[in-house]
Amino acid sequence: MDIQEAMSHPAEKFRHPHDVLSDGSLNREQKKQILLRWDAEVSKQKELAKEQQGNNLAELQIEILRALRTLC
Repeated sequence: MDIQEAMSHPAEKFRHPHDVLSDGSLNREQKKQILLRWDAEVSKQKELAKEQQGNNLAELQIEILRALRTLC
């Protein structure tokens, strides 16, 4: 896996935040950085699509934050 690509575009490389956690080729810090980036992307998307996709993005963001908590 191209780690830089995964860090730049996590949603294109992973289907679910738990996929990041279970990826054995990534170390703990890389997983954390990918999940933080993904969270930032979702936050931006939520701002752009407040009412259209807000609920789906909010659920994804919750899953990302849960995944991050397992790394702490």
